[in-house]
Amino acid sequence: AEERERQARLQEQRDARDARLGVVPSSLDAGVRVVTKPVKRQADKFFGAFSLFVLRGVLAAILGVLAYQVLQDVTRTEEFIANTVVPEPRLVAWILGYGLAVLAALLLIGLGARFFSVLLVLISGASLALFRWGAFSIFMDGREGFLGDRTLLTLAAALVIVAFGAGRWSIDGAIYSARQKSKETIDG
Repeated sequence: AEERERQARLQEQRDARDARLGVVPSSLDAGVRVVTKPVKRQADKFFGAFSLFVLRGVLAAILGVLAYQVLQDVTRTEEFIANTVVPEPRLVAWILGYGLAVLAALLLIGLGARFFSVLLVLISGASLALFRWGAFSIFMDGREGFLGDRTLLTLAAALVIVAFGAGRWSIDGAIYSARQKSKETIDG
C-alpha cells in the first residue's frame, strides 16, 4: 500500500511537471503514428533556387576570372604575395590559382557548396586582412568604390551560401531531395 501511494505521488508530480512544460503525450502512446509532410524550404522553391543559382554563377565567374589572372601571371602574383607575411609566395600563388579554379567549378555545380563557401569566407577574410586593408586609406583617388570592395562582396555572397546552402538547382539540392524522398518512403 505504501509503495502504491509513493508511485501515485510520483505520477502526480510527473503529470504536474509535464503540464508546466507543455508536454503532450506522443501519438505512439495512442498506437497511431502521424507523419507530417516536411515544410518546403525557401531555397527549394523556384525563386529561392533560381536566386541561389544566379548567386553561385556570379560567384563562380568572379573566382574563375581571378584564377585565370593568377595563373596567367604567376610571377606578378608571387611578387604581390611576397610583400606580406605569407611564406613561400610562389607555391602559394600556384595553390591560390588552382584552388580558385576548383572553387569556381564546385560552386557552379553546387557540390559541397557550404563547405567550400566556408573556405571562401576564410580566403576572402585573409585577403582583406593581409592584402586589401591595412595602415592606409582604402579610398584611392581616381577609382570608384574602395580597395577590397569586390573581395568584401565575395565574402558576403559566400556567407549567404553558407547560411542557405546551394539551393535546389545544385548537386547538393539533388542529394537533399533524394534524402527527403527516402524519408517519406520510409515514414509513409
